[in-house]
Amino acid sequence: IPTAKHVVVTSQPETLEAAKQFSTPYIFKADGLAAGKGVYICKNLDELKQAAHDVFNLKKFGTAGARAIIESNLPGYELSVIVLTNGDGYSVLPLAQDHKRLADHDQGPNTGGMGTVAPMTISDSLRKKIVDRIIEPTIQGFKNKNYVYRGIVFIGVMVVHDQPFVLEYNVRFGDPETQVILPLIKNDTVDLFYHLAQGQLDQVELKPLFTACVVNAAKGYPDHAEKGAAIHFPAQYNQQILFCGVKKNQNNQLQVNGGRVLNVVTQAADIQSALNQAYEINSMIDFDGRQFRTDIGKNLKLPAPT
Repeated sequence: IPTAKHVVVTSQPETLEAAKQFSTPYIFKADGLAAGKGVYICKNLDELKQAAHDVFNLKKFGTAGARAIIESNLPGYELSVIVLTNGDGYSVLPLAQDHKRLADHDQGPNTGGMGTVAPMTISDSLRKKIVDRIIEPTIQGFKNKNYVYRGIVFIGVMVVHDQPFVLEYNVRFGDPETQVILPLIKNDTVDLFYHLAQGQLDQVELKPLFTACVVNAAKGYPDHAEKGAAIHFPAQYNQQILFCGVKKNQNNQLQVNGGRVLNVVTQAADIQSALNQAYEINSMIDFDGRQFRTDIGKNLKLPAPT
């Protein structure tokens, strides 16, 4: 299964030694679960040294940072490929694209995701490469190891010159990809997932729509999210605002209580309309230090769904 050239490291000195095999930018990743914040894109050796210090010496991610990898940069565009499998067959859900960096034009630190769009439309040839080189060998790998795996396989794919490479695996839905994919599914998802757990792979029926998601993050996110700011939002759009890092104070008012505070999710017949609606609602939301990207979906050229 194609992935980037990489070396496993367990200390700062080991990281700097391994860096001699790579060129900038250095991609440095904590091995364990780090709430989407365990990836560093280091422009130079000093930034890599600091990243390794954070992970290994300061133990920023605890045991999730006991190991890390340094790997080659893959310059391309990212796809979130989510597969349902009963351990034998599989079904690929609509492709989504997450915007991982904090600021516009893919600047700033990596986050758990600042916005998504779905479905992504790709060529038949690229889809075949993803299926033949990544998805089917992954499902076959479960069988080879005698795993009875029924559930979700999340595959982060980087496309470089029309060639797919695996960035990461996860065994759950991605966030905020979930928030743009699930609204596209016609099936009752409780039935869909219950049957999957029983080993039955239902046919997934999809709506001919596009979905957009704009994330609103707290001041200081992703490193030191500040809590407590009062949130002002248009109540009439409650169904299109998904709350996450919030809590109610003694006056029953919502306050910031986490890194990614809330997401605006909209659907329309075309991606631009969905994005326009999301940003219109987003313009009516306010809290101190609010961070959001203004360029979600700006670089996409997607045809209407067929």
